[in-house]
Amino acid sequence: MNLMKCILAAIFLLISVFSFSQTQNDPFYFTSDVFAGKEATVIYNSNKTILKNEDKVEAIVYFWKDYKWTAHDVDMIKTDSLWTAKITIPDGVALLDFKFYTGDKIDRGSVYGYLTLDEQKRNLPSAYTGWGLLRGENTQQYSIPNLIKDSTQYIKDEVLLFWFNQELRYHPNERKNIFKYALEVQGRVNPEKCKEQTLREVDFVLHGDNNADVPEQTYIDCIKALQAIKNDSLANTLKEEALKKYPNGILARDIVIWSLFREGNKQAKENGLVELLNRFPTSKFSDIRTENSDLYYAKIIQSVIYNEVVTNNNYDLLYKYIGDAPYSLLDAFFWHMVQIPYRNNERTATQLLPYANLIMNEIVNRPRLESQLIYSPKEWVNMRLNRTKDAIMTYARILDETGDTAKGMTLLDSIKPYYNNKSADFNNTYTQMLIRSNRVGEVMAVIKSGIKENAASPEMIELLKQDYIKTTGSDKDFENYMNGLKSSDLLSKQQEKLRKEIVNLPIKLFEVERLSGEKVDMAKMKGKIIIIDFWATWCAPCIAAMPGMQMAVNKYKGDENVAFFFLSTQESNPKYKDRIKSLMQQKGYSFDVVLDSPSGNDTADLVYSTYAKEFKFSGIPQKMIIDGKGRLRWRSTGYFGSPSELADEISYIIELLKSEGNK
Repeated sequence: MNLMKCILAAIFLLISVFSFSQTQNDPFYFTSDVFAGKEATVIYNSNKTILKNEDKVEAIVYFWKDYKWTAHDVDMIKTDSLWTAKITIPDGVALLDFKFYTGDKIDRGSVYGYLTLDEQKRNLPSAYTGWGLLRGENTQQYSIPNLIKDSTQYIKDEVLLFWFNQELRYHPNERKNIFKYALEVQGRVNPEKCKEQTLREVDFVLHGDNNADVPEQTYIDCIKALQAIKNDSLANTLKEEALKKYPNGILARDIVIWSLFREGNKQAKENGLVELLNRFPTSKFSDIRTENSDLYYAKIIQSVIYNEVVTNNNYDLLYKYIGDAPYSLLDAFFWHMVQIPYRNNERTATQLLPYANLIMNEIVNRPRLESQLIYSPKEWVNMRLNRTKDAIMTYARILDETGDTAKGMTLLDSIKPYYNNKSADFNNTYTQMLIRSNRVGEVMAVIKSGIKENAASPEMIELLKQDYIKTTGSDKDFENYMNGLKSSDLLSKQQEKLRKEIVNLPIKLFEVERLSGEKVDMAKMKGKIIIIDFWATWCAPCIAAMPGMQMAVNKYKGDENVAFFFLSTQESNPKYKDRIKSLMQQKGYSFDVVLDSPSGNDTADLVYSTYAKEFKFSGIPQKMIIDGKGRLRWRSTGYFGSPSELADEISYIIELLKSEGNK
């Protein structure tokens, strides 16, 4: 489409869309014209959308006001075959749009949006700009998230300039508000013309009529526009002017942040943070986002707090600065200060509870920033629960261990839908806490749902087995019963994936040493299928995978032609052997643990490093299966969270090799 066709299309839309010509043939419509500051009734006919026949439909309305979108939940009420809602449109809202949904099924409403009217039935200031930015191919950062899925619905920059001109035609006073958008777009359409236009617009917004009190943000927008056309001289002049006018403003804060970020002295950095927050209080700057603040402010706070925690085991600064930390940092705080020490048994639940309470309370209850209001309250809660579900699960465990099982159970109930039965870790935790909450009647349904997704723990399988014995009188055919609960489609996909991973490569086999000092020469084990699991006491995923590996070991414990070796590698702790023995005893693992050999670099990783170089991999846990002919047939890096799935993987490869004639 050439430029003229784009403009003609824009003019057509100006006539058709802005006239509000909705009819009852549309999936949703208003019963009358929509006025800013008034109540309006919206009708939604789900029979014409993907939400047809749904028993419940929810909605979100988006308001465009002051050049920002905000999202609000709408209660839809079903009347006969239609859904209706009354919404109050705030004063100043120039444009609105909807999203209708049932669960994850979404009808995204209209990519065109709907313009409101003032009392004289005129479109409000910012309406044309908002409509253009809503659909702009290169302006989606100013639009509603995920509104447009079809790229053909975007409008080009040339058309967007047309809408800016329409804005100025009907609302000339908006020039100071839209210049930054217009220059950004013009810079892409006609860079040379943009240079001249930038100088003209900057002069107007800074020195035009009634511009004695220019906001600092306007200075910043002008500086960015000048930097975009490489006019650094004028940009620097304006920066100096703004700093004099706003000595404790955004630009001054950025300078202090950058300087403090580069400060290498820990005490000086902490003192500097105190001065920064006193001069630039968080309450005043929480909604301000700049490149410097986005890149460096969080790192400064993180550095100061972590240094005190790691160096002195002192959490006082966490309490002091938790309210000043960016929201994006809170998840990391919980991970490093609660989840990791809890997972690694470095601190007890009682020790961690105060920090867990502090951080989680901030995550849940901190008021949202202006930039976060693009999501409705329900959306925000759903996003938070989904994003922090692992943290919430750890928090629930800590609450359970410290005597508040009821609160922990409530939290687990809140995040259960976000795991959708696919996490063995959650399924196991949920099952155990159901039992402790006297909700035993729900346990088997949870276990069977987990088995179906092949996301089950040994404890869950044991509970299922006991229930099976209680029902049938014995454990005969239990394995077949359990396998019958698994999704055949899921198993088929898993097995297809495993078959594609089969290799047939020569591999050097080593002599290694058991914990007892006994030597084991794998090269002399021809005829046996050998499973090697590379792990270390410091490797959390390695240890997390052990329940699944124990399930596999148990399955083949009577098979003399299958040998499992758990090869400890890359250990640096002088007492690592004691740690291995303690782990095996504490967890009850019956593993044949062998030790990697020194490689000449003060690290015991000869076997691991040889294989890593030969087969081009890195990282542990690393699992390798060698057939009876002494050839590498399968290898896997990492652990993906399900003991039952891991055991099935190992078993499938073993049985596949046996079917080839490998014993």
